Amino acid sequence: YEQDQKLIDHLQRTLTLKEEQLVRLEAELDNERHQHQCTTTLARQQLHAMTHFSHRLHAPIQGLCTRLKALAQTGLTAGQQDGLQTATASCDQLCEQVSRILDHALLRAGELKLRPDEFSPRQLVEDACRDWRRAARAKGLALHCLALDSLPTTMLGDRQYLRQILDSLLENAVHFTDSGEICLSLEEVESHNNLTRLHFEVRDTGKGIPLDDQEHIFAPFVRLDTQARPPHTGGSGLGLSLARELASLMGGSVHVESAPGIGSRFWFDVVLPVVRPHMARMDDHAMAGLVVLVLDPHETSLDILKKHLRNWHIRVLGAGNSQEALRQLQQAGRQQNAVAAAILCQRPGDTETRGFTWPLRPADEPPLLRLELNPDDAQEYPLFADVLRNRLNRYLSQRTAMDTTARKAGILLLTDNPINAIILQTMLEPLPVLLQTLHNSRDLESALALHPYRIILLDTAFPVQDTSQLIHKIRQHDPGNTPATVILTLVPHALQPQQPEWLQAGADGHLLQPVSREVLCHDIARWLKHPATDRADAAVPAVQAPEPHQSAPVPMP
Repeated sequence: YEQDQKLIDHLQRTLTLKEEQLVRLEAELDNERHQHQCTTTLARQQLHAMTHFSHRLHAPIQGLCTRLKALAQTGLTAGQQDGLQTATASCDQLCEQVSRILDHALLRAGELKLRPDEFSPRQLVEDACRDWRRAARAKGLALHCLALDSLPTTMLGDRQYLRQILDSLLENAVHFTDSGEICLSLEEVESHNNLTRLHFEVRDTGKGIPLDDQEHIFAPFVRLDTQARPPHTGGSGLGLSLARELASLMGGSVHVESAPGIGSRFWFDVVLPVVRPHMARMDDHAMAGLVVLVLDPHETSLDILKKHLRNWHIRVLGAGNSQEALRQLQQAGRQQNAVAAAILCQRPGDTETRGFTWPLRPADEPPLLRLELNPDDAQEYPLFADVLRNRLNRYLSQRTAMDTTARKAGILLLTDNPINAIILQTMLEPLPVLLQTLHNSRDLESALALHPYRIILLDTAFPVQDTSQLIHKIRQHDPGNTPATVILTLVPHALQPQQPEWLQAGADGHLLQPVSREVLCHDIARWLKHPATDRADAAVPAVQAPEPHQSAPVPMP
């Protein structure tokens, strides 16, 4: 009995303690509930006040912006226009900061709602790049954009808040990057049923963020640059905080990866329904299988160009310098892979692309597609998918004419006399030949490696190198499994040709100048019909020029 009584007493004390703990917990819960209610009420009151305050600010600011933009349409001097643009930009920036403060209040009160609507994800990213390229160029930064046209055509999501996230990330990148580049990219990560995961990323080469500070930057009204540099004009410290909160509303989160002195990478993923999937275009089939050379000394833009082209099933020969580009061309020529076009990305100060030219330009050579990346004229940069596709298709539309022209026999004229080149070009017009002129012997080897010429006309008055040495150099490039190239020397009529020496070096004959069109065309036609396969047995005689007193023959039809 005594032990039972002790057990009962112990249970009663335990029950009393539990009841007291329960009372305290209920009191704490009531207190927290009351505090939460007070906080919610306060947040709603603040939201109401902030909404009223925002409206009171927006109205005069919008009125001022409207009047300033109307004033810009009047006849103002250049100085007045410049001042007006500054005032308009300041008004727009002020409106943006007021909107951010209001969005922050809506988030705290739990009143911010998404408004899904149909939008183009690629257009969203490209518009953001267009709007930020001026700010990037003002700091001397390269702004790149990657959004392949294989992305879904339209999706369902809140375009306005997605754009706000991108603007916050781009603003941060431009502000903290003093030199180098910024790249905004959008990629389709995965797709299941009617849902697609999109990966947005902004990468820069800025000052970087220490690891200990990388989470602090997402706190409201926190800025880490106040001691490192002058205050950021217009910054509120809410951009990254709002970006993360908005991404969270969409089921994602903004992440950062950074290191001081290297740069930063911000990214977030969202899963959205697809309204209209990507549809293949008619010109996709025409571009598939083409070979395109890309010369760009900048790694990021070269990588973006290669991704666009490979997305259209184009084989890409990428090069970061002119020597590599020439090597790629020569290798493609040896493998009989006709290069359809070449994209040269030029910027001021780039010597690799500005000084690069094709060694020769016969008509079977691909059209040269140049993308002039001038910071003062951003019509083509950042490079968007539609811009690149349209430029490429416009140049590739010449392929039919090029294919017809490419069937003509190739003739190379090596001379330093441009007048002589023009005369011979005119004379050879009746024949189905393509005459290419080379004015120096430095490019001879690369020219022969790229193009198998049927006939080479060699001006013996060429001052750079001995004629026999040039003939010997040409013979070293003769392909072993095709008829040898015909070499004809051009000799002034007043001089005696060194025929034995040149024949021994590998020449097939000579032409005495001046030569008439009829005689020239007749002789060239015979060499094309009966190419020299054995130089010792060559039976076609050297052409003699008409005597000076003779009249010129009637041109061939």
